[in-house]
Amino acid sequence: MFKIKIPLNQVSLAKVGPKSKNTEQVSKQVTGQDAEQKSRQISGQMSGQITHEKSVADIERSILTFCKKPKSRKEIHEYISQFSKSNIIKSYINPLLKKGKLIMTIPDKPHSKNQKYITKSVRKK
Repeated sequence: MFKIKIPLNQVSLAKVGPKSKNTEQVSKQVTGQDAEQKSRQISGQMSGQITHEKSVADIERSILTFCKKPKSRKEIHEYISQFSKSNIIKSYINPLLKKGKLIMTIPDKPHSKNQKYITKSVRKK
C-alpha cells in the first residue's frame, strides 16, 4: 500500500476539499494515525536491533563451540553458511580474536592458508 500525503491549507481546502466543518475532526484522526504508525515503526526498528544483537552473540557462541578443535576459515564459513566468508572474518572471527576468546594456531602468519582457529580455553599451553 502506498500513501501520498498532500498538505492542504485552508485556502486549498476551500477550493478542492470538503465543504463541511468536519475537517478539524478528520485532521485529528489522521494525525493520531500517523503518530501510532510512527510509534509502531520505531518499536519495530528497536526490536530488530535487539534481535540482531542477540543473533551476533548466538553466532559467536556457536563459533566458539565449533572451534573446540582447530578449524580453518573455510570450515567456519561452511558451518555458518548464511554469511559471506569476508563477513564472517570481519564480523565474527576478528572480534573474537580481539576479545581473546579465539586464537590462531599460527599467530606469526595470520594470513596463512594453513591458519586455523581454536577456542582459547581448549588450547594446550
